[in-house]
Amino acid sequence: MNRNKLLIVSLLVLALPLFGSAQTSSVSPYSRFGPGDLLFKGFAHQRGMGGTSIAEVNVARLNFSNPASYAYDSLMVFEIGLSGERIFLDQGNLSSKKWNAKLEYLVIGLPLVRNKMGLAFGFIPYSGTGYDIESSTTIDSSNVLSTSYKGAGGYNRYFIGTGLKLTPKLALGINASYLFGSLEQSRIAKYSNTDYFGTRVKDNTSIGDFMFDAGLSYKTPLKNGYTLSLGATASISQQLKANRTLLWENFKLNSIGIDFSRDTIEYKEKEQGEIVLPLSVGFGMQLVKDEKWLIQSDVRYTEWSSYESFRGKDSLKNTFRVSLGGQFVRDPRGTTFGQRVQYRAGIYYGTSFLNIRNNTLVDQGISIGFGLPIRKAFQSMVNIAIEAGQMGTMDDNLIRERYVRAVIGLTFNEVWFQKRRFD
Repeated sequence: MNRNKLLIVSLLVLALPLFGSAQTSSVSPYSRFGPGDLLFKGFAHQRGMGGTSIAEVNVARLNFSNPASYAYDSLMVFEIGLSGERIFLDQGNLSSKKWNAKLEYLVIGLPLVRNKMGLAFGFIPYSGTGYDIESSTTIDSSNVLSTSYKGAGGYNRYFIGTGLKLTPKLALGINASYLFGSLEQSRIAKYSNTDYFGTRVKDNTSIGDFMFDAGLSYKTPLKNGYTLSLGATASISQQLKANRTLLWENFKLNSIGIDFSRDTIEYKEKEQGEIVLPLSVGFGMQLVKDEKWLIQSDVRYTEWSSYESFRGKDSLKNTFRVSLGGQFVRDPRGTTFGQRVQYRAGIYYGTSFLNIRNNTLVDQGISIGFGLPIRKAFQSMVNIAIEAGQMGTMDDNLIRERYVRAVIGLTFNEVWFQKRRFD
């Protein structure tokens, strides 16, 4: 019976993302740069604590951010998360509002050797692109240059990871991910004066290769019911195989406004190349008191200046992110629903890999969250997080993004592999 359950849920993990991969994963105008808008920021319960996760160790939850945490698995854990957001864009006197929703994650974890070695696998989006930008420049009284930029698509990953306790207090883990997907981008520049040629560039980049990340976790009991956990994660710079189809052509508008190609400047079909992903490291700390409250913090650094796509750079900048969060529950073993509700809050601040017109873009915000128990045993929960923040600035005619984002996750736990005993 347990094997049938595992097979059904595993097929769900593999199949459901095929529908999710068609979603509009980003609506940010800044997603035109680099690999797009980086999507994964933690599971729902972590998002309620400012996205802190590196040092988290919990047998009833998964922690993809640090694969060493899988070593503590003693239950089967199923995690799924969805999000919806309202984004407010402002530039000078212009403003617009957008809605977006997406699948955040779909993951299973299970113990291989209870509380010593665990396994996790699933689907997590990596990045997304979704923008439609238009600008115009007056050349003279009879000619205006109009330029449009459009992008769609994204990269996703299937992963499998394992964690192993090296000692009772120290664990090591690794994730192996298959990164796949495509980014479709175009740029069209045309003149109102039909005597001038316009230009059109279409760039479709697809990726399909493996990437790896690793983590360490150290957990030790302290006096008076306190437990301290420390975590570290790292992903080295990696070269991933990709292919690219590029079309660059001139065109002209005819008398009724329909364009037709006049000259192909460059055409490459399925050109083989590489995308270089950057080095990334992170450190975290968690302090727990009698399972009633916890506080945790993270620091992350990523060397985005080394990012390349087909030997081209986007002049990206190195980034860092700091976050702080906490959780409180009245009585984790209480007999009533209200006693077992988990209350969470957090803050975060991080620099973007974009520096535009000498402005380093910053993503900062606050979050609150709740864990609503749905089963008394094993801590199965509905986790809700609400984030409110801002990305970018209106200085130098840049775009400011303000957002309110809700993340809803289901954490389901069950003992599947415990042998039954009969008297």
